[in-house]
Amino acid sequence: MSAAYVYRDPTGVAGPVRRILYHHERFYLRAQGPGATVPAGPVGYAEMWLTIGPDRLLARFHKFARNDALVVRSRVPSRKAAEGEAAFWSTLWGDGERSAESIASLERAVARDPSDGRSLFLLGMMHLYNFGREGTGFRNASEVAKREAASASAALDAAVPLLPDDARSPGFRAAATYVNGVAHRDACLIAAGLTQLDAAVPLDPLFNSFDFIGVVPAVVAPGDPLMVRALELVDAGLGPPNVDCVQTMPEICGNAGMAPHNTQGALLLFGDLYAKGDRLSDAERWYG
Repeated sequence: MSAAYVYRDPTGVAGPVRRILYHHERFYLRAQGPGATVPAGPVGYAEMWLTIGPDRLLARFHKFARNDALVVRSRVPSRKAAEGEAAFWSTLWGDGERSAESIASLERAVARDPSDGRSLFLLGMMHLYNFGREGTGFRNASEVAKREAASASAALDAAVPLLPDDARSPGFRAAATYVNGVAHRDACLIAAGLTQLDAAVPLDPLFNSFDFIGVVPAVVAPGDPLMVRALELVDAGLGPPNVDCVQTMPEICGNAGMAPHNTQGALLLFGDLYAKGDRLSDAERWYG
């Protein structure tokens, strides 16, 4: 084996991590003893962050050979699935424009394994991201944007049944259905998206509320009942105990996870929503 990063602490003097082997073709980590938290399944996904010098690396697993209260054991993803996910995050983090590469790899991964729900999910999200980047908005979507919206919706429709332990994927699917309906001015799709959003929010109220407030207020008028509903969701998310998640779950509600500017973006979104809802003092609070 060529040069690799190796860490050893067999007796656990420094902590629960006993061994790390990091190589471009192989990764191994063993943690045990006090401080090593074993996740209780079933889980929607498992992830691990590894910091080596200035670099912060992420391993994330979504497909499991076993996923229950006793054992969470992942399957090895296909090479195309891994390449597609790497290109996906590289694009979202601004490290490089690799959306076309991501889509091509994820499509090949799904073609080889139609049960690969994670690759279908990422494929849908990449198309949804491209829809937003087209910059033509929801109501006046360009033909390119419309194709991206339709592709996003189709992929996420296929992904959700394959990810039964992930309570968040139905929210993204619902948002894509709604966006696709608005882009194509299809009343039936819009209604279906709203129905899916209503069903998704209770599955994970804090997280899936953002699927609703991220797409619906951009379309409806300030006094619309759907705008009132959006403000109710924001109020609930900013009240106890949900607001405590910034400290208790910084990977989801703060900047410690996949979104390095999550907090700043959320504060601007809250301000925008309150401003549109004519609650100016609340808007000023969150803009400030």
